[in-house]
Amino acid sequence: MVSFDNRSKNRHILNLTNVKGTANVVNACLEQGVQKLCHVSSIAALGESDSHEMMNEEMLWTPDPLASPYSISKFKGEMEVWRGINEGLNAVIVNPSIIIGPGVWTGPFGQLFHIVYNGLKYYPVGSSGYMMFVML
Repeated sequence: MVSFDNRSKNRHILNLTNVKGTANVVNACLEQGVQKLCHVSSIAALGESDSHEMMNEEMLWTPDPLASPYSISKFKGEMEVWRGINEGLNAVIVNPSIIIGPGVWTGPFGQLFHIVYNGLKYYPVGSSGYMMFVML
């Protein structure tokens, strides 16, 4: 679940979905002998680097009093995957900055696809870590 709504009810739903839900998936993978799990997390789960270095999985996550409930829930979800790895699960965690999937065709990200489809001949300077899901 992606949400930046800070109300208490929303934090509860974020934790149920992103933490408990991930724990359930990890447990099911371990019980069923799944060969490999790819957990789609978020760049929000990485936190902030005090030294402004590029983040990687070897850096310690430091709690930030300004961290959103979403980023905390994604971090805790990742901890469930790491628990599974320690219990023998073969897993990988990806941390995209933007996820685009079915139903997200309005707003700025959806408009990007319409512009490209209609013949965009250039791309802007800069970059972002997009992940696209396609339903077949």
